[in-house]
Amino acid sequence: PHSKRIKMKLTVQQEVMNGAIAEQTLVVEFVVQNEMCTNCHRVEAKDFWKAVVQLRQKVAHKKTFLYLEQLIIKHNAHSAASRIKQEPNGLDFFFAIKQDSAKFLAFLQSVVPIRYKNSQRLISQDFQSNTTNYQYTTSVEIVPVCKDSLVCLPKSMANSLGNVGQVLLCKKVTNALHFIDPWTCQLAELNAQAYWKQPFDQLFDGSKGLVEFLVMEVEEVTDSEKLIRSGASTVSQHHALANVWVMRSSDLSSGSGGQQQLFTRTHLGRVIHPGDMVMGYDFTTANLNNDEVTKVAADRLPDVVLLKKVYGDRSKRHARRGWKLKHLEKDIISLDGGASTDTEYMAFLEDLEEDRDLRSGVNIYKNQSKLQQQANTDADLPFVELSEMLDDLTLEPADPDEMEVVS
Repeated sequence: PHSKRIKMKLTVQQEVMNGAIAEQTLVVEFVVQNEMCTNCHRVEAKDFWKAVVQLRQKVAHKKTFLYLEQLIIKHNAHSAASRIKQEPNGLDFFFAIKQDSAKFLAFLQSVVPIRYKNSQRLISQDFQSNTTNYQYTTSVEIVPVCKDSLVCLPKSMANSLGNVGQVLLCKKVTNALHFIDPWTCQLAELNAQAYWKQPFDQLFDGSKGLVEFLVMEVEEVTDSEKLIRSGASTVSQHHALANVWVMRSSDLSSGSGGQQQLFTRTHLGRVIHPGDMVMGYDFTTANLNNDEVTKVAADRLPDVVLLKKVYGDRSKRHARRGWKLKHLEKDIISLDGGASTDTEYMAFLEDLEEDRDLRSGVNIYKNQSKLQQQANTDADLPFVELSEMLDDLTLEPADPDEMEVVS
């Protein structure tokens, strides 16, 4: 077999005359030569594609792409892609067959809010056989609103979504945008078609503009104090309203005499207590250039919008993290901002630890080298339970002495 030669012994017989039979024996030798079909050869060359899906999002961070990458891996949606290339503001997926790109586009429509545009370019044409060769490009744009973004909706859109407030927090992104009103705990859902019909900008994007606050006092909001609007949408049962007084951490560390307590109402009443550190958006110091905000009455704009509670030191949490994620194999061109990318990835891992619903759509794998360290994690810190982790498959060469012969 190693010589790629196949020898076959043939015996040929034929009756010649009056029952006499002539017989001859010969050996035929075959030579095995490896060949690839034209299409497979082009795919293996990594420079052939029939269709490309250009995925983009016009935001200053990669929070949505980090989550989308995990969804693609979990559902194996990239299996037909011959090449994946990372661009400064997105990813390019190349396919050898046009139908595979259409399947990938259908997957994207089911997991993120998008709009897309198709185009084609003529590569060659044969007039004799009346055949043409095209390359197809699908430009996909994800809605530029991410998890933890703070937005100000147009008044007409806020009324159509169940008479919610105009200032909302985006708490989840699926094939639609899911918002919560931090002042009333009302929920709202906006699909991609409604957004592109009346688009709006983010006030804060969840990565920049965050300010750290110290919680001074927390007071539960009674039913009589809750703001109930006519025709109100569904109220979240997983959150609790609370009146909170906070102070900026920067004012405490500077020791200046201008320390000021700020009042706000938040949906985090079940998780924060006096003495906790929280992250939020400070309207009193922000310079917002947004037309919709200028139309909102001053008494309807909060001084502070709290986003999430701060759990421990980031470096210690990373050192004790007993799990890991997988990533797509992609061609990475030289991109600026390596440090900021690492910070965004660390923040994404923290979001997975703190949000069970978010990590339900992600495959999380055990990191055997850190599992023992995670067992010693403080009970107050959020963590991923062992039952939610998968065993990572690692293929190693077998030891000949330990191999078992199966007959």
